[in-house]
Amino acid sequence: MPKLTGPTLILTYCLIDSKIDQAIANMDWAEDRLGISEGDFHRVWRYDERYSTVVQLTSVDKSPLIWSLGTKAEWEAWFKSGQYPEVNGCQSGLVLITSLAKRSGEKDFKLEKRSSSNEWLSEYNEKRHVNSDGRKASLTKHELESNINIARRSVRSLPFTESTFRLINQKFYLHHSISSVVSKADMPVFYSAEIEVDAENAEKCQAQVYHSRTTNAWDMDLALTVTHFPAIGLSYAIIFGCPLAVEEVIIRRISRMGPADASHPLMIPGIFAEIERTRHIQTIELMAEKVEGRMFELDYPLSEQYHHNLDLERAQRQPNHKDDYHDMAYLKNSLVSWRTQLSNMLKQAQQLENAHVRAEQEAAMAMQHTTALSTIMSQAIPASDVYDHSQTNQPKIGTLSTHTEAQHGNTMSIGKIRRIGHKIIGRLQAIMDEYDDKIRDCTMRLDGMSIATQWAQGETSVEIGLATSNDSKHMRSIAIVTMVFLPGTFLASVFSMSFFSWFSESGTSQVQVSSYIWIYIAVALVFTVITIGLWYYFNIWRRPERPEVEELQLSTA
Repeated sequence: MPKLTGPTLILTYCLIDSKIDQAIANMDWAEDRLGISEGDFHRVWRYDERYSTVVQLTSVDKSPLIWSLGTKAEWEAWFKSGQYPEVNGCQSGLVLITSLAKRSGEKDFKLEKRSSSNEWLSEYNEKRHVNSDGRKASLTKHELESNINIARRSVRSLPFTESTFRLINQKFYLHHSISSVVSKADMPVFYSAEIEVDAENAEKCQAQVYHSRTTNAWDMDLALTVTHFPAIGLSYAIIFGCPLAVEEVIIRRISRMGPADASHPLMIPGIFAEIERTRHIQTIELMAEKVEGRMFELDYPLSEQYHHNLDLERAQRQPNHKDDYHDMAYLKNSLVSWRTQLSNMLKQAQQLENAHVRAEQEAAMAMQHTTALSTIMSQAIPASDVYDHSQTNQPKIGTLSTHTEAQHGNTMSIGKIRRIGHKIIGRLQAIMDEYDDKIRDCTMRLDGMSIATQWAQGETSVEIGLATSNDSKHMRSIAIVTMVFLPGTFLASVFSMSFFSWFSESGTSQVQVSSYIWIYIAVALVFTVITIGLWYYFNIWRRPERPEVEELQLSTA
């Protein structure tokens, strides 16, 4: 190997550095930039303009405010109306868009003007409780759980035009990673990142990004994106693929919140987890009922139809058993995957809790220092100077007092956020415990179905053994009868042949054996040898080859 010289080493290191830079540039990580990539607008998203619901709950709102917006002109008017909270403002809270995915046969529902959450819910209940004939219909408590036969609609379908979505992309500070999260349709995802961005009309600031996606293996899958600015406690969120029943659940939950609750960055992801929990529980109950039915069929395999049409019933039932077993196994794996994402969400909540503890401690220490400095300055300045030179000294003392009040208010705000964080952590832990129980339940049913199948096969084997034993008894009886009668029958047939003559032509008793009897003996020996040879060839000589052929046939089948 030739020795590397100095320039060669420098060139090698330069090539390695360039490859590392290229690899880092190709990494799909959380870049400090907002906005969906230009290619993703056409590659990932589909557009169909309809009305969407905007829910807003900020520190200046007494209750959640709701708008129904559809056209681009309506969106532009809302953004310019002054009701849209800016990042460089002073409002904390939540702004949420529910990207409505209309179900098959579902009518449009929108309000013509801005309304409160209570007004929206009242109008919703009024319209949803009335049948086509005008009579009241009882709206079930679990309307969300009763829509299993809904036509599936992808979360990629947006109720906006492309130009409107570009405007929302800018105003709601969407992160480019939402496109890749939405594209993962067959697996659940929870994604979190902390970035530093240049917001519109604002200086560079920190932002927290959260994405979540549920699997589309079952109906009513959703996707979520949240961009939270912790400096002012303001969150912008969008829920994609949201049916009207889910929208009602979200608005009902937000209506019970306060501005402090809405300002927590994981509040909407927590609601998202609750909705997915409801969907999973419904799916688990349906699958458990199916599996129990299959186990019941395995416990009682003999029915009237089984006796009359065995082949038809067996052909119909066996594929159903396999499909239900595979569906339950897939459901269990999906529950494990989603529980992993909930664990990531819980870790994020705990990290926020630790950050709030540090911020609360820093705010308390700053308040103590400010209070101590204010006390020292008030003691160092004589009272006469305070009153005689009020124009110069009072602003300083007043400034310290105002700063102390601000620090105290900041500490109180962090304390509220911490209490909300405690509630979210506790609820996420409870949901994870429930998922652990459901996963164990799925495992139990899978094991039960396997055991039931083994028992059914064992009972079938016992029945086959008993039938074989009965057949053996019958064959033994036949063999005994054969052994009793076969020698006599054989001898009778032999001595009745024309090769033997027992009487002469005159009628006297005289035994004569034909000289051609050797022909009978020779032909009988030849056919006996041929018969034994064929039996040996097909049953002994070819027997080692048969298992390999049968195994190959079974594997190809």
